[in-house]
Amino acid sequence: MSERKHITTATFIVVIFALGLFSTCFTWNLTTRKLSEDALEQARLVARSIDPKRLQSLKGNKADLTSPDYRRIKEQLIQIRQAHRTCRFLYLMGRKSDGTVFFFLDSQPPDSKNYASPGLIYEEVSDEYLYTFNTGEQRTVGPIKDRWGTLLTSLVPIYAYETNKLIAVLGMDTSAKDWNKMIISQCLLPAGLTIFIMLLTIFLFILNRNRQMIKMQYNEKNKIATELLQTLQHVKRLQGILPICAKCKKIRDDKGYWNQIESYISERSEADFSHGICNECAEELYGDQDWFKKEN
Repeated sequence: MSERKHITTATFIVVIFALGLFSTCFTWNLTTRKLSEDALEQARLVARSIDPKRLQSLKGNKADLTSPDYRRIKEQLIQIRQAHRTCRFLYLMGRKSDGTVFFFLDSQPPDSKNYASPGLIYEEVSDEYLYTFNTGEQRTVGPIKDRWGTLLTSLVPIYAYETNKLIAVLGMDTSAKDWNKMIISQCLLPAGLTIFIMLLTIFLFILNRNRQMIKMQYNEKNKIATELLQTLQHVKRLQGILPICAKCKKIRDDKGYWNQIESYISERSEADFSHGICNECAEELYGDQDWFKKEN
């Protein structure tokens, strides 16, 4: 029975672990997909707020620093990034005819170490970014590691009104660390609940096992005590000084009566008596008789 309980408990723990793992993985994937969709939707809204005509006037070099359109879009990106707590970087990228990807501008102040000046070549541009330039597909990619850190990026192309030609691609970055924190926070409930149920099951199993062990020990002690009591009930001991007659060998009891030694001992113990005669007494009583020697 005990072994069966062990197997049942172990099976239950494995099932709970499997269900918890499945639930946690499902929550992780669902949260990742939801975060990607939300980030992409935010990037779409930012891209719609940018005037393509202002963007078309930019050269993609340091000459843009004096352009009112540059300053207007720069200020706009700074305000948007500050309004989005999880947004790490916000920028606009272009591509030259030779395929080189560069930055039009970003949301960082010029004195920031992460500042991307107009025309800065994005040397470590990833294939995911290039895919958006080539296909015009809006999507969230990453995590991607570059000089600015490990980031997840929502990419949205911006087109000219008249020609529908790709002007730039807006990038909206989220730190991979912040991204993972958001996912983990959503997975804490199923993972924590699974761990709690497993620990509770183990605790109850140990508690029940200890109770059974204590019960067995208690029963064993009761059994030993009962057997000891029964043994004591069958044992009667003679103790102390027994007053005995020097001649007839009778014993005086507590009430002052003299009793035959056989009666006295029989009443106070489990001993029984059988009578015979020793050789010395036989010789004294019967003398040297052959028939008695043969019987003894």
